[in-house]
Amino acid sequence: MLLDRVKLYIQTKKLLQPHSTVIVGLSGGPDSVFLLYALKALEQELNLTLIAAHLDHQWRANSSKDALFCQQIAQRLNIPCIVRTACQISLDKKYNGSQEELGRNLRRSFFEHLAHEYNAHTVALAHHADDQQETFFIRLLRGATLSGLASIRALHGMYIRPLLSVTKSEILAYLHEHSITYTIDPTNDHTTYLRNRLRSQVLPTLKLADNRFDTNFTKTLQHIQDTENFLERLTTTAFLTITKKENNTVILSINLFLACDEFLQPRLLLSWLCSMGVPFRPSTGFFKELTQFLKQPGPGSHTFYGKWSVIKKSNQAYIQDKK
Repeated sequence: MLLDRVKLYIQTKKLLQPHSTVIVGLSGGPDSVFLLYALKALEQELNLTLIAAHLDHQWRANSSKDALFCQQIAQRLNIPCIVRTACQISLDKKYNGSQEELGRNLRRSFFEHLAHEYNAHTVALAHHADDQQETFFIRLLRGATLSGLASIRALHGMYIRPLLSVTKSEILAYLHEHSITYTIDPTNDHTTYLRNRLRSQVLPTLKLADNRFDTNFTKTLQHIQDTENFLERLTTTAFLTITKKENNTVILSINLFLACDEFLQPRLLLSWLCSMGVPFRPSTGFFKELTQFLKQPGPGSHTFYGKWSVIKKSNQAYIQDKK
């Protein structure tokens, strides 16, 4: 039974703890509707408190109908549903990327605000096995690092994805079998989006070429994720060795940093920036820029993003907010 598989996946990956408050992202589409029903089935057993959350992006003239549908289906399951519009969400910084990226960041801001407001432990999202394949190939085409190719994680911070072992076709079959209604986003068929082109053209061809594709893709992705997990542990150990904390400032030993393998250096810089709460967009060029500065002899400072500086003194470096 499909719900039993979802339950087993949640248990195996340790995604939910008993007595948790869970924000459930609900778009009204088949994936999120199935996720809501799946978590409802576990509600009593795990003593969960479920809160459905719908963000109306206001990008379509009739988008308010989706919000109403989400409220109705949540009410049917006796689950509270919080609805917000995009204009009610404030982002900490501007995003100049695609509309898809803007939407993700609006939803993330919305979910995390609700998690804080309702003291929620977890945000559950409805990504499934097909999404995992699409994400992998999108990142492959964009030249992603190994971290990027690890794709969607079942658990990342407060976010969980309980449906990664379930296919889209299985979700649709379950909903149809149980006469559960859902909405359809018309943009899912627009081939202007790379994800949709992969979904409709590339992935079906790969599966037709070799019927082992799904099974072997899952195996390969698991190998990549295992390797990434190992590298994350290695990075954490190395970071503790090359840094020290003084007065809420993480100070980097330049010699110890440069003695680390070049493959590890961008990961160490990432950890350093994150430890200081620096907002940034990770890129190969950005990490090379910082590494080249640290390699230069003598003291100095390097400004990035207009307000942050890396200061070098006596073989040590620290990050300063210029404000």
